[in-house]
Order: sequence, then structure tokens, then C-alpha cells
Amino acid sequence: MKRSNLTSTLRKAGMVVMLVCVFAASVAAQKVEIKKYEFKENAIKSLINGISHENDGVRRGAIYYSGKYMVTQAVDALIEQLEKEKVPSNRMLIVLSLYMIGEKRGLDAIYKTASIDSDPKIRRMSNSLC
Repeated sequence: MKRSNLTSTLRKAGMVVMLVCVFAASVAAQKVEIKKYEFKENAIKSLINGISHENDGVRRGAIYYSGKYMVTQAVDALIEQLEKEKVPSNRMLIVLSLYMIGEKRGLDAIYKTASIDSDPKIRRMSNSLC
């Protein structure tokens, strides 16, 4: 008698686990909508100024957030900074931000970086994004 109760309980538990997996898979498969953000003009100007700031931390933060929030107005500043940036990790971050923004000018700059950058890691990453 105990064995049949155990079997019944295991079957019920198995069904619950299976239903949870099916629900989780259906939630994960739903189309994700890309959220466009709107910023005030002063915020965008500050972000663009930060991209070429002399402080490395400010510069990295501005580069990161311009990509994260897909600030299309920052593409020209990012491309300009990519050409003059000396720190390889910052160049890699600029390439990633340009890719996340997705503007044609930025993607062209990534393509150019893939062929001329001095750091092989950056060339490899740029090449894989192109």
C-alpha cells in the first residue's frame, strides 16, 4: 500500500515539474521588445562630453551607458573616440557599444576596426561582430 502512494506522489511531482518547465519555456520564447529610451538634450550632451573625458572612469561609464541605452546621438562621438583611444579595453567597450546601438555608421567603424586595430583581441571581436 505504501509503495503505490509513493508512486502516485512521484507521478504528481513529475507532472508538476513538467508543467513548470513547459511554462518557463513558453515565457522565455516570447518576443522581447527592445525598449527605446528618450533623454533630455542636456543629458545627451553630458553623455557625449563624457565619452571624450580625460578621466578614464567617466569615459568608460559614458561609453557603456551610450551602448546600453542605445543613444544614437552618441555614435559620432564614439567613432571619434575609437580612433584616438589608447586603452585597449576602452576600444573594446566602444566597439561593443557601437554594435549595441546598431547604426550603419557605427557598424562601418567596427568593420574598419576589425582590419586596422593593433590589438588582436579587438580585431577578433570586431570581426565576429561584423
